[in-house]
Amino acid sequence: MNSGITSLRRGTLALLFACAVAAPVTARADHFQHEWSATKIVTVTEFVRRPVQVTVIRYDHCGRPRKVTVTEYRTVEVTVTKRIPVRY
Repeated sequence: MNSGITSLRRGTLALLFACAVAAPVTARADHFQHEWSATKIVTVTEFVRRPVQVTVIRYDHCGRPRKVTVTEYRTVEVTVTKRIPVRY
């Protein structure tokens, strides 16, 4: 009868020990994820292509001038604020 109670106690202690060992591991993993959630705001300059409507004069096959609206793309320098992840 004593051996049955002793094995039950050993099993319970083993289960408690396994839970105690596993709990800090998950807490550390959450801690590392929390470190990555910190962000820093940075101002960066980027080059962007923007469409621009321009009216130009084109000549038809008879040589007569015509006003035509054409879409051209211009490269523009733009300042952008971004959030980047920061490690401590």
